[in-house]
Parts: sequence; C-alpha cells; structure tokens
Amino acid sequence: MKKLAVFLSVSFAFLIASVAQAHAADMYFHTHLVTLSPNGVQIVWEIAPGAMIAQGIWQDADQDGDGIILEQEALAWANVIFPAFQVTLDEQTLALTCVDVDWPVDIPALASGEEPIRIHLEADWPTSIEGSHWVTLRNRYNPKNSISWYEVRGKSGIVFRTPEQNRGRLHLEFGPSDWGEHIGTGTRWESGSPTIPKAVESLGLGEIAAEAQSQNTPGARSAATSILEGFLRKQESSLVFLLAAQLIAALLGMLHALSPGHGKTIVAAYLVGSQGRFHHAAVLGLVVTLTHTGSVFILGLLSLAASRYFLAADILPMLELVSGVLILALGIGLLLPRLWQWRDNKQRQRQMEKAPVEARLQPDGGRRLVINRPIEEPGPPHSHDPSAWGHIPKGAQTSNNPFSEIRWRSLVTLGVSGGLVPCPDAIAILLIAITLNRIALGLSLIVSFSMGLALLLIAIGVLMLQGKRLFERLQWFDRAAFIVPVLSALVVLGIGTALTIGAVGNLSAVPAQMNAVEPADAAPVFDLEQAGVVYAAPDENGKSQLFLVPASGGEPRQITDEADGVWEYTITPEGAAIIYSTANQMETDLWRLNLADSSREDLLKCPNAFCSDLVWSSDEGILFYSRLELDAETNASGVSSIWW
Repeated sequence: MKKLAVFLSVSFAFLIASVAQAHAADMYFHTHLVTLSPNGVQIVWEIAPGAMIAQGIWQDADQDGDGIILEQEALAWANVIFPAFQVTLDEQTLALTCVDVDWPVDIPALASGEEPIRIHLEADWPTSIEGSHWVTLRNRYNPKNSISWYEVRGKSGIVFRTPEQNRGRLHLEFGPSDWGEHIGTGTRWESGSPTIPKAVESLGLGEIAAEAQSQNTPGARSAATSILEGFLRKQESSLVFLLAAQLIAALLGMLHALSPGHGKTIVAAYLVGSQGRFHHAAVLGLVVTLTHTGSVFILGLLSLAASRYFLAADILPMLELVSGVLILALGIGLLLPRLWQWRDNKQRQRQMEKAPVEARLQPDGGRRLVINRPIEEPGPPHSHDPSAWGHIPKGAQTSNNPFSEIRWRSLVTLGVSGGLVPCPDAIAILLIAITLNRIALGLSLIVSFSMGLALLLIAIGVLMLQGKRLFERLQWFDRAAFIVPVLSALVVLGIGTALTIGAVGNLSAVPAQMNAVEPADAAPVFDLEQAGVVYAAPDENGKSQLFLVPASGGEPRQITDEADGVWEYTITPEGAAIIYSTANQMETDLWRLNLADSSREDLLKCPNAFCSDLVWSSDEGILFYSRLELDAETNASGVSSIWW
C-alpha cells in the first residue's frame, strides 16, 4: 500500500492539467523611464522584442532593404509607433513629441535584448504646476503580447504619491514639494523586476542566467533561454565545456517538460490503456524528440526567411490545431474498437451466466456434467497438433483483441502530435545561434533539450506501466481490467477535444498585423446643454438640500426636500442618478434620485447605525460606504466598518 500511495501522488503531480503560459520569445518587453518636472514630462520608452519577432521589426524599419537602419528610418518607424503611447494630465490629453530614437547596431543585439529600441518622448504641461494634479500614462502598443515596467522620477521639486499600475497603464498624483510635505510623497518609484527562479539556482546556473539577463529588459528571457544563450555567447569549444553544455541543456529540457502541457497525460493514458512495454515508451520518446527538433528547425528558418510577411508566433496556433486534431483522431481510433470489444465481453459474460449446466445419470450409475454452450478459445482457428509447431501460433492470443498490443501507427501519431508544437524558447535559441554564427552548437543544444524532454516522457510512461502492475495485484483491478482501456481512450479523446477547441480559439485571436495597437478610449460625449451642476446648500429652513443648476447657465432648482436634510451624496458613474443619505434620530437611509423624472427610491435602511462616506469602486460598479453602529453594546469601541 505504501508503494501504491507513492505512485498515486507522483502520478497526480505529473498529470495535473493547467493552462500553458506565454513564452518570452514572442513577446514585447517595455521599460518606461518617466521624469516629471515643473515644465513637463520626459519619457524614455525602451522596447525589447523577443527573438522570434525582432527580425520582423528590423525588416519593417529597413525601408530600403540594405540591412542597415539609418537615423531617418528609425525616426520614421518610431513616428508610426509612438502615437500608441498616451499621456493625460487631469483627463486632458497631452501632445507628445518624438525627440530622438536610439536604434540597435544589428539584429543580434536587438534579438538578444542587449540593445533595446529607445524612443525619447516629451510633452509640456498646459498650465503651471500648482497644487496636486493627476497624470495617466498608457502604452497601447501590442497590449496582449506585452509586459511593461515603469520607473518614475520627480525632478526640480516635483514629488508624487505611490502610482497605481495596471499592465501598460500608470496613474499617479503629483505636485510641487510644498504640496506633498505631509501626505507621504516621494521622488522615485519603479515597478521592479522578477528574480531568477530557485530551480536555476539549485543547478548552480544562477551566475550564467544573471549574466545573460544583466544587459536585458527585466524578464525578457526565461531562465532556460538565458542559460543556453550564455553557452552560445561563451567563446569556448573544449570537450568538457561542450559535454557540460549538452548535459545542462538536457536537464533544462526535463525541467521544461515538468511544466504544464507536453502531453504527459496523453502518454500515460495511452501506454496504460494499450498494454504498453518499455520499448514502446522509448520509441515514443524518440519520435517526440525528432519531431520537436525538426519543427524548431523548420519554424526557425521560416521566421528568418519570411518574417516580413508573418511571424513564427502566428504559425504556432496552426500547429496547435494540427496537434489537437491528430490527438482527437487518435482518441476516436482508440475508443471505437475498445468499446466494441468491451461490449462483446459484456455479452459473453451474460451468456456464461445464462448457460445451463446439468448433471446427467449414466447407465453405469455415474453422473456426467453437461455444459450447454460452446467453449471458445481466443484468436482465430488454429491447431493444437504438436507435430506442426509445438506451440500455439504467434498472435493467436492477441490478434483479435484491439487493445492487447500497441499499433505502431498509433504510437508514431501520438509522438508526432506531442512534438509538433515547438517550444518558442527553443526557436529563440536557434535564432540567437544563427545571429551569433554558432549554428552547430545551437542545434546540438536544441537536440539535447528535446532529448531531456523526451527522457522525462519516457520516465513517466515507465512509471505508469510499473504502477499498473501494482494495481494488477489488487483484486478489484481484475474486475475493472476491461474498462481501463476504454477510460484511457476517453482521456485521450477528451484531451484532443480540449486542445482542438483551444487551438481554434487561439487561431482566431492571431492579430492580422504585427504592430497591433490597442484602440484608444473613446472620448466621453459631453453636451453642455444637457449637463448640470449638483451642489448642496441650506434651504429656507436651514436644512441641507441638493440643488441642480444647468451648466450652460440658468436658475438653480431644488431637487430634494428632506425633513432632516441631506447628509452626503454621490453621482452615479453614468450621471443618470444621485445617491444620497439622510439621517433621522437613530437611523440612516440611502436614497436614489433619478434625474430624468425626479423619482426617488429607498435603496437601503441602516437602523441604529450611521451610513456615510459614499464612494464608487474603481470599475464604477460597486458603491462602498462606511457603517457606524450606534449601539454601545455591539460597538463599544465606536469603530466604523466598510460595506457595499
């Protein structure tokens, strides 16, 4: 039982499903250095594209096709890109100007992240900075494939509160130093950057990864890519170095295979349900290695030769679709014959239960047991004559059982589907190797990386087969033996269906253009004739009431008439109603006043409590308020709580 428990826990760790994450090779990494001064804002926008898309950006900027980016070509490219960056001051959009562009010296420097593209932007404040102001910066360039970092500095007496960042959007309050003396302000803030994973440190590879990332935008390379890139850049070719590089690449491939995906569940289900053996698992791993290496090589060459027209990242969803369809077809091919065999077995069992067995008396007084059903042997008709072969012909016990042995066609199909979708990090290594003119070493590292991935798949397959033998020792497993192949086929079919559906969704989400720009927020429609100003003022009885005056001018109109007056109020996000509170001795009510017809409704009663401080949430969908219980027994400390 202890072995069984260990097997179940390890198997669950291997087979748990999860959504695969995006790879650094096909993403954009943005770093923004923002300087706030009394006169305006200066921005240094660094763009570090992944290795799979760097070639396309270079060719997009190279207008004359000579492979060299001139200053005017860099400025022309930046002038197309920088309108995707937007800065607003107190909700007023500022006019940004592209001052200069720093372009990398060559494609290897851009692809490796050593030299990102730097776009220098600036804008002047429309008014002098006195008191507090709100500034919002938003990067709308390829938002779905981008990660953004911000660093903000205050200059010449400008201070600011801690900014709020949401992906490519940054929102902060700033002002002169005399404004921020007592409210907790600062002059420097940054988003921060991820650290090297502990798994890399445990292998003793932290220094190599840190060296490869030191010249790069934070997070622009995964740990595996950084380590393998470090080997490519190290100008050494000794035998010890090459062997160590291949070994570490294989270990990284095994670690990579432990991440979500890579067909671990499919391999386990197929081998267990199909009576697999060790050599089947080995062949499966070999097919995965060859397919994965070949797909990386072909897709890498395509991304170099035709990156002007499409990106390798655009092809990956198509390969995912092909892989999903192959697994789906394999699942159907496994399920149908196993269902038929399972049905035949159930019918045979019912016949055996109904078969009459009787004992007949013989003339000599003995008894003879008679079974009124045919006794069939598995397999096709064959002879038991020992003079022929001396044994039952090979295959007689298995040829009629569709799941008693693995078909090589299905095995190869499974291996191809598992290795067809290449790892973008492996493609990035190939592209870096080509740009550094170390193609042989790069290919060998990719092969070792793929072999490490395949070795782990083989180990999982062997582990599952060994675990199956543990199950076979249990009595209940004999009764469930015929249903296991059907269940394994259902697992393969279900995974194939899920992969196909997911690939179709990813395929429909592929952007039509490489330089996709998120549309700017639509400007709110403001009609001065329809707008109004709401304010609170005492009425003729000295009670606070709400008044409405047209924004275009006119006489104010009293819109509330509460006996005890209005305590607090807030306007709904769409501007169609007002939420206000009233208090009457030991009770507070929250009311909604519809501005269109002046009707009101009682939203909430706060008996024996005081409800106030009405605030809408950031997404403008929830109304928060504070509640102070007035009962001394239930709230002896007199502390308010937040409700919504």
